[in-house]
Amino acid sequence: MPLIILGGAPGVGKSTVQNVALEQLQTIKPVKVATFGDYMFEIAVHDQLVKNRDEMRTKIPREKYKDLQAKAAEQISKDAKDRNIIVNTHLSMVTSFGLIPGLPLDILKMLAPKIIVVIEADPDEITLRQKEDKDRERSDFGDADKLRDFQNYSRSCAAVYSVIQNVPVKIILNRQGKIRDAANELTEVLKNVF
Repeated sequence: MPLIILGGAPGVGKSTVQNVALEQLQTIKPVKVATFGDYMFEIAVHDQLVKNRDEMRTKIPREKYKDLQAKAAEQISKDAKDRNIIVNTHLSMVTSFGLIPGLPLDILKMLAPKIIVVIEADPDEITLRQKEDKDRERSDFGDADKLRDFQNYSRSCAAVYSVIQNVPVKIILNRQGKIRDAANELTEVLKNVF
């Protein structure tokens, strides 16, 4: 079944855009959302590597992190065999050892997406959204300049993923107060793929 990669910076609103789009698609085939970080987090907690999601960026050694990515991708690929899937993820990650691609080559090939959708927003708006989100610790994304660099790197990753998989990239701008506009764009993508 088709698999879509949906990525964006923490606080960009990708899950909100996704959820509004899915509400609009209730008449289309059912879609499962696979949040890549949730899959990795479950494995990391089981292996007693972290206590919360935000520790995953700073407390896991690089080799173990790659292992978690592979295990998560393996499970998502199994889930995608019999249903439409949106993989909600980050196209790149800030870690204690620097920026890394969120979907290394082996992971990307395992998932085999039909399209890559990138949700972006103005970095100043993202900074405000992150400050309002009291459920997460995102001090490593603390200012607009870091977010701008992160979004640029993520966009570059999306371009590379697109070339490797020979699939399109759709960039959707999630402007403050315009969630429905962004969701409508995503809905059109989902209709065409699913």
